[in-house]
Amino acid sequence: MMSALAARLGGWQRGSANGRVLSAAAIVAVFTLATRLAGAAKEIVVAQRFGTSDEVDAFLLAFLLPSFAMSVIGGSLSTALIPAYVEVRQREGQAAAQRLLSTVMLLCIGLLAGAALILASLVPALVPLIGSSFSPSKLQLTAELSYLLLPCLVLTGVATIWSAVLNAHGSFAPGAAAAMAVPLAIIVVLLLAGSVLGIRALPVGLLAGSGVHAALVGIALHHEGLRLLPRWGGFTPEARHVMGQYLPMAAGMLVMELNPVINTVMAARLPAGSVASLGYGNKLVAFGVGIGSVSIGAAVLPHFSSMVARRDWRGLRGTIRTYALAVLAVTIPVTALGMALSEPIARLLYQRGAFTSADTLQVARIQLCYLAQLPFHLAGMLFVRFISAVSSNRALMWVSMATALVNVAGNYVLSGYLGAAGIALATSLVYAFTFAVTLLYSRRKLRLLERSGLPRAEATA
Repeated sequence: MMSALAARLGGWQRGSANGRVLSAAAIVAVFTLATRLAGAAKEIVVAQRFGTSDEVDAFLLAFLLPSFAMSVIGGSLSTALIPAYVEVRQREGQAAAQRLLSTVMLLCIGLLAGAALILASLVPALVPLIGSSFSPSKLQLTAELSYLLLPCLVLTGVATIWSAVLNAHGSFAPGAAAAMAVPLAIIVVLLLAGSVLGIRALPVGLLAGSGVHAALVGIALHHEGLRLLPRWGGFTPEARHVMGQYLPMAAGMLVMELNPVINTVMAARLPAGSVASLGYGNKLVAFGVGIGSVSIGAAVLPHFSSMVARRDWRGLRGTIRTYALAVLAVTIPVTALGMALSEPIARLLYQRGAFTSADTLQVARIQLCYLAQLPFHLAGMLFVRFISAVSSNRALMWVSMATALVNVAGNYVLSGYLGAAGIALATSLVYAFTFAVTLLYSRRKLRLLERSGLPRAEATA
């Protein structure tokens, strides 16, 4: 594998396309690393102040509802928009692309605002359901935190789509850098008002950071010459195409985002502190996956979409193979090292204040199991982005449904043997399954496209 990778890496200097992807990924990775470091600092402050207390359990459970909707609406819509936006921009010019963006933004804001209102009305029913083992006072706190977090839905969703459009214009730094506003704002609010607000400082800081994040990305988009205000431009074929791709993408994301909800609900049925331990055990992995998946996803989706618009199937195959080898060559040794050092890392990061040595051992076991997902998650991102670029989001929907079944079965079996660590191991198995399925589908899809030479909409899945 290493010799093949070396040959591919040598081609980066000769191939400007791969070089542009690498440069974009590096830019996003640097700023995402800074954001994740700020996020790690935030987690250290939270752990020192609250430990694995009931307040942290309540916040994590409350955050499930808005984060779920953010991913399903904002994340799915941005992924569905970019391939169509890039193709319209190449084929019809920037004016047509602006009309498409303004229309999609109007739809997006409507969906986000509607989702926030619906969730607000469902909080009294959903919170007792997903926190069935919580005491009445803990349920009341969870509901209160849920209401405080819901306004973040609109701000985060808008910032997500604007950042994706910036990436499509080759401007990767502003959106990645602006994301630092969220953890930094939470730290500031915790330090200045944490003693007064208690755990409520977390949603207050998150709301303030989300507002700053959206404002910074909006300013950068304005500097690109794009209009920010949503405007109905008609339900054009391009807008219908975006929504046609969004619906299966959202359905797939809906199912996929159920996995952490399922994990949290099942952890809530385990001994007290399991939800918080599961959250802390995932922080290091989320740190690595966040840097890798954000940088890879942000860099390759516009590039893949541009190659699809040009029908450059052979170049697309070569790019996917090159980066898959590169990702695996980096992540496999990093994963092995992280597993070996899981306990010392957990002790260094968390063991202070209310966080005990017993908490450290529990979190280290969970962290080790979560780390196994790293190569599969990041390499699989390439295939997921390719499938979106060729407008085959319906396939991703079916894959997501299968992963939900794998996750539930894995949680049920493994948590009986390993407790919360079994839930983490089941998550890694889910990403291994997703990697295998999307790899096989992508290879088949590319063969069909290379043979047919037809536009993406005419090539059968």
